Amino acid sequence: MKASQVERLCAIYTLGNAIDAPQEITGGFVHRIWRLSTTHGSFAVKQLNSIITQYPNIYDTYRMSERIAAAMLSEGVPAVAALRSSDNDTLHVIEDAAFQIYEWVEGTKLTSQAATPEHTRLIGTLLAKMHTQPHSFPGLVPPDWEPFSSDEWDMMTFQA
Repeated sequence: MKASQVERLCAIYTLGNAIDAPQEITGGFVHRIWRLSTTHGSFAVKQLNSIITQYPNIYDTYRMSERIAAAMLSEGVPAVAALRSSDNDTLHVIEDAAFQIYEWVEGTKLTSQAATPEHTRLIGTLLAKMHTQPHSFPGLVPPDWEPFSSDEWDMMTFQA
């Protein structure tokens, strides 16, 4: 991430002044993630993959995702939602790169081998809570899908 981008993001999101250069965080699959320490705290900066940002209407999709995350957070679902900037937006394009900013959250990555039945119970409980929320999101298009045929169910059962 360029110093000019950091400076602009700090201004747009009123993050204070950068204390040092952002540190890239490894382990992401699609986007680049940076830890940015400023005079107002630590933040995660998501730099969207430049190939993905070429898809039509992709910025609207990311903004919708953040509206959903904020709604879940307001209902008590432990979620992380992007910060809103001074112009009430969650995404900004600076020098041909798209960014979203989040409060920094300390955590550890849980491998699938380390997951316990208690973890899966918690995940199921959170998914149920998310799917029972009374929110509607204008502009969100439901996915177009077809139910599995009997033959497909047979094949999946056999493979399982």
